[in-house]
Amino acid sequence: WAPRVLVFLGVMLAASGAWAKSAYFVQADVVRGAVGAMGAVCVANAVFNQGEEIVWRAYVYDSATGDLLTQADIDAKGVKVYGELDSGVRVPLNYGAHPPGQDKTEEYYAGAWQIPADYATGAYQWTVTVEDSAGNTATYEPMGHTIGLGGLTIVAPAAATAPADAQLAKVADTTTAPDGEALFVTNCSACHQATGLGIAGAFPPLAGNPIVTADDATFIERVVLFGLQGKITVNGADFNGLMPAWENVLKDEEIAAVLTYTRSSWGNSASAVDAAAVAAQRAIPGTADDNYAHYPH
Repeated sequence: WAPRVLVFLGVMLAASGAWAKSAYFVQADVVRGAVGAMGAVCVANAVFNQGEEIVWRAYVYDSATGDLLTQADIDAKGVKVYGELDSGVRVPLNYGAHPPGQDKTEEYYAGAWQIPADYATGAYQWTVTVEDSAGNTATYEPMGHTIGLGGLTIVAPAAATAPADAQLAKVADTTTAPDGEALFVTNCSACHQATGLGIAGAFPPLAGNPIVTADDATFIERVVLFGLQGKITVNGADFNGLMPAWENVLKDEEIAAVLTYTRSSWGNSASAVDAAAVAAQRAIPGTADDNYAHYPH
């Protein structure tokens, strides 16, 4: 991204006189996330494969001062930010330090949505919207959106460039039980790490996590199925990352295998998860927000 002063000047010019009409200005882009990635991550991107993550990133400015919003501003004004596609996808973005767990970070809004494996291919327009508790709103639309530019394209992955999907298919197509460790390495280790220790501030540890190893695995089954997003606390440490929904990517027996591996690795010793139990939870609709509302404390 350009230096903030240039970004802000660019936003002012793009606003075309809207300074007095909107409480906020927004500068945003979309990048490829780590989950299911088939190319470079965390760089501006306009072409995504089915199964990859679209990550929205946004600066939000207070138009009265020209300053980036701080956490105090966000809390005081009840600011909420969403990344959207014109197909109806709406993803809440969370404010925090990026990249998480690094010595040098920058604070902005970010949130991800994993494209389902069977999602319709084609061209889409994306936006970022801001709302607050006073009813103020603002929308960022990439340059050229009115003439069909500045959008993104979802394509079907080519077999030769989709090693992650190929490995997943290889595990899924076998007649033997899915390999929970292989599925974890392919789909989960980028965030939770092969050690199960996670990434500080963003992705919680699975090792020694009492929610992961709870006697009743219902909640963690629903987290894997429908995702989880928002600030959570695990063993006294705070995390504010995104757990994508896997309901359209992994089958019941694959989720059961991953959870069984997770609940019995890195010193964990919880019981196995049955595919029938996962299927029962899949039948009950859920969302990441619903899971967050029911997060055990």
